[in-house]
Amino acid sequence: MAETDHLTKLPNRLALTNRLANSLERVERRGAMAMLSLDLDGFKNVNDTMGHDAGDKLLVLVANRILKVLRKEDFLARLGGDEFIVLLEQLADSEVASAVANKILNAMNKPFIIESEEVFISSSIGICFALAGQKTTSSLLMKQADIAMYHAKDMGRNTIQYYSSNLDKISRDRLELGNSLHKAVSQKEFELFYQLQINNSEQTIVGLEALLRWRKNGELLIGPEQFIPLLEEIGLIIPVGRFVIKQALTQLAAWISAGKLTKNVAMAVNLSPKQFRDSDLIKFILKCIDDNKLQGNNLVLEVTETTLLQDNKEVTFILKELASCGIKIALDDFGTGYSSLSHLKNYPIAEIKIDRSFISDILTDESDQEITKAVIAMAHALNIDVVAEGIENKEILDEIILMKCVIGQGYFYNKPLPAIDIEALFDNYKP
Repeated sequence: MAETDHLTKLPNRLALTNRLANSLERVERRGAMAMLSLDLDGFKNVNDTMGHDAGDKLLVLVANRILKVLRKEDFLARLGGDEFIVLLEQLADSEVASAVANKILNAMNKPFIIESEEVFISSSIGICFALAGQKTTSSLLMKQADIAMYHAKDMGRNTIQYYSSNLDKISRDRLELGNSLHKAVSQKEFELFYQLQINNSEQTIVGLEALLRWRKNGELLIGPEQFIPLLEEIGLIIPVGRFVIKQALTQLAAWISAGKLTKNVAMAVNLSPKQFRDSDLIKFILKCIDDNKLQGNNLVLEVTETTLLQDNKEVTFILKELASCGIKIALDDFGTGYSSLSHLKNYPIAEIKIDRSFISDILTDESDQEITKAVIAMAHALNIDVVAEGIENKEILDEIILMKCVIGQGYFYNKPLPAIDIEALFDNYKP
């Protein structure tokens, strides 16, 4: 009983430790062994949306499904949570490990039935090897398998990655970056840059988008694509997200109060899916609006289709509550993810942002041109505003105007700039 996981009835961590010690002794004498570290992608979402009982049932189903694709001599253990370890002993060929890992991936991709509902889940798998003549330990082997597994998650999930010494450096760099981000929060190294949103025909300012930047150690400027995913992973996205909302609205209020912008200009802020776990998100946003004597329509909250894919009742409730206060909900990067017209029906979407990948090639790619036309026409029919991102030159702007897209954003108007520099451009777009 001490070596058995009570939920799945698989061997547990203690059993794995004992098995590994014996296995490594055999490897030293002859042969090879592979370790597979397997973690479920999106398991927390199942717990959050369906409850922990459903999550437990899923873990049992996962364990049984993995066992069915393993060989009799293979060993499967559950370490806890949604993490499993597979030992492939007496390994004649490294391709065997690849074949088994792919069988597991394929098995996970089929739906699980829980409480009469289909649940879809995938897995990320890291693989490392113990070879005769190469000194290793149980703890080192598990560390290497974990490093490979986390790299698989970074590479997009539902995939397999092999351990290499290069991943050690990546792992160390990631740890150092995480430590630096904690310091960045306490030392207030984050700042906002802004990009104008312009009425394409009238050439007036209708809004700005607040974009987060990290001035590491007060010098090196780092873009969000390099640190936002890690902020989400280490749990700092909520305090940093609050900073963005508060700072952006405070700055907008200052510009309006000084007469530099009109009262109907809106500030757009991106919301991470993880920010919806902030139980006081609605209260915090409304307080920021009230403290700055702004109206709901002075704020645009940009969400991605990934957020809506969660199909989470809490997400739906939050978006509808915010929309009822006059705050505009915008669907960002439209067309690049899992685009679904149901999102426009089921959520209070008031604005679509057409991704720059379509706009930048609109003059040379007929498909991009037709897709953009169709999205604009559909949005108009649904009384939804459209913003064209990635307007890089006058020719693209002229084409967008012909398509009757009212609002534009891109380097033709300005690259993202600090507040003092963006303010200098306001006079160029006076009504």
